[in-house]
Amino acid sequence: MKIAVIPNSPDHLGNRLFTEKNARDDVLAPYREIKKVAEERGWSMATFDQLLLREADKVLAFNFRAFPEAILAALDALGSPNMVAIVHEPPEIAPIYYDQDIQRCFGGFYLPENTLPDNKNSFYLGFPVSPVDSDWVPFEAKKLLVSITSGKFASFEGSLYKERIRAIKHFQASLPEQFDMFGEGWERITLFPGRSPHKLFACYGGTASSKHETMRKYKFSLCYENSANVHGYVSEKIFDSMRCGCVPIYLGAPDIEKYIPKACFIDRRKFGSYREVEEFILSLSKEEYGNYLDAIKKYLNSEDYLRRLPDRYAEKVISFLEREISTDSHSFPIEGQRKLRVLAAMRMIRRGSFPDKCKAGTLFLKHARSYDWMRLMRVIMTSVIRKAGISERITWIRMLRV
Repeated sequence: MKIAVIPNSPDHLGNRLFTEKNARDDVLAPYREIKKVAEERGWSMATFDQLLLREADKVLAFNFRAFPEAILAALDALGSPNMVAIVHEPPEIAPIYYDQDIQRCFGGFYLPENTLPDNKNSFYLGFPVSPVDSDWVPFEAKKLLVSITSGKFASFEGSLYKERIRAIKHFQASLPEQFDMFGEGWERITLFPGRSPHKLFACYGGTASSKHETMRKYKFSLCYENSANVHGYVSEKIFDSMRCGCVPIYLGAPDIEKYIPKACFIDRRKFGSYREVEEFILSLSKEEYGNYLDAIKKYLNSEDYLRRLPDRYAEKVISFLEREISTDSHSFPIEGQRKLRVLAAMRMIRRGSFPDKCKAGTLFLKHARSYDWMRLMRVIMTSVIRKAGISERITWIRMLRV
């Protein structure tokens, strides 16, 4: 069987999704393992620029919104029963993945939310973890608290971006010698381009070359998801922290204890303020802190954790591709196809050359509904604001007001 893979980014074409080993903390290990397991079955697997969609037997897509044209081509060549999608984004960040018309373009659609509507082809799938582990640092040699998060800000129902900023501001003011913050993108957030970036956060230490090597040097880490109201959405953040022997202070999935034992982390919801969180972590003795680490060690040897490792995760993904779906019971997703065409047109309008923009405009006019025009206006305005360097200034002001 030949499997064409649609990755989440153009950076992963040319089979780099499977061959790139320099990614931070080996985050691509699960994809490398998927290819390995496929080849052990005698299959061939490659990104769709290396294995043409019309020559494939099945398609496997990951966070595919960068390639709507490829999804459309796969639909025409293979039909939805031979297509599988795996998504790692919550609904507020990428609502397109939670559109049932889009989901019907695939024979199997796997999402990180476990409260999905009754849909025959949509299923819950938890996050995989990379296999990188770090030696644990003794209690006495650790600093107190760290946050590793990207410099982003977004508002939506359940958003935790503002809460992250509140936490960072509190701890850098209250514990300036014991709290550090790292992450990508903060250097772009400034009122005046080229002038004193990220001055809002004196605790900022730059981009961490390795999350594991950084977190292992701290007793606690702030592990906040992007959203607080998505059941089952437990991303890599809390797992990264636990593997380093760094106790997570967690805020995110409402049902977190269904996936991680409560003895393994500090639940931010149980505290009325950051002053209370601070007092709690400062008051923990070495023995009390050790109880958290003992619970973490037990969890890291449990079946619940081991099934998230690349080899087990890969076997699960391969089983999705082996699943037979009746073509007779799977009608062609006409409305999903239309929405993908609109998405493709909007991407080209925003990023293409002038001739491509004209072609995309014609495509958009042909397939768009009234609500698509509102989406297009938002996309164009966002693009203009970003190109003008205004978005970073707006982000600065919003963070300043938190």
